[in-house]
Amino acid sequence: MFRVLHHNSGFRGVKGGPAVLRKPVDGLQLQPNESVFTVLRGFDVGYDGGDHHLRQLAIHTRVSAPDAAGRAELYVEAGLRDASGEWDDAYSGNVEVDIVVAPSSAVVLASAIAIDAPAGTKGPKYVADDLSHSWDMQTGATAVFLSGFQIGYTSGDHHVLRMHVAAHWQMRHVGNQWLRLAHAMLGLRDSSGNWDDGYAGVVESTLVHMAAPAEVAQVGPNRAYVIDSKEDPLGTPPTAVGSGPQRPIERIGLPAARRGEPVVGLRAFAAGFGNGDHHFGQLFCRVSRASVTPDGKLETQWEQGLRDRSGNWDDPYWYAAAAEVLTLTG
Repeated sequence: MFRVLHHNSGFRGVKGGPAVLRKPVDGLQLQPNESVFTVLRGFDVGYDGGDHHLRQLAIHTRVSAPDAAGRAELYVEAGLRDASGEWDDAYSGNVEVDIVVAPSSAVVLASAIAIDAPAGTKGPKYVADDLSHSWDMQTGATAVFLSGFQIGYTSGDHHVLRMHVAAHWQMRHVGNQWLRLAHAMLGLRDSSGNWDDGYAGVVESTLVHMAAPAEVAQVGPNRAYVIDSKEDPLGTPPTAVGSGPQRPIERIGLPAARRGEPVVGLRAFAAGFGNGDHHFGQLFCRVSRASVTPDGKLETQWEQGLRDRSGNWDDPYWYAAAAEVLTLTG
């Protein structure tokens, strides 16, 4: 079965560069052929002293290989900046991450896919991992989790109209092989033109393939908007205005023959303003709670929100997110 350790890393008033947080972690003794990886459960990040243009937003997580005593180090990096100076605007936030110890029946493949979308790229860009970084597996269940990302404009800083970050996987037939490999999607734009500003970044994901019986499902608000999208989805989800981020509850059924608790982690998210573009003030995207109900359903509490600082959450915004749910069965 999976072992999952939840961690929340907070950072306050950071200037001069990305926030780098290192935490010692105990209790990660590995059995033969077990592996350990991180799953991004969510984050909130925002400028402290008002809103600004956006140049770059980045969240990265990883865990070191445990020693013989089961000690390791959790590494979390978070960065938010405009282009006015050398990281001169203070920002704060939180990053929630799960450390997952996978059983020997799991095969784990971590990917970091760089994306460069020059000016004129018509919509979000979708990039596949290199074929040399894939598996030849025809059967079994594969889940994909975000472990981090970086996204930003390459032509200075700009307002934000919409943002997309997603990890996917696909099966590709090459010769006599059926290859499973990671894919990534990024999208970032203001409203000055039709995706006329260049953007770039990286999507960091972990594919987990199960040789033992397992099932994979997805849960999240408006998740159909972000799951397996290969281009800019048509339309946007419903917008919301309020006194803070929205906190919807989403439920899915779990297999009756499940073994242990499921692994739950972000796979994709998208957010945008519903009345034009704005300065970046604060972004929320997290699975704040995931619990199994007595009737065998997974109940997830979400926190999603996007704002500038012009008022008390006075601009309508939309959001969509998907978490991958990996459950051992049998």
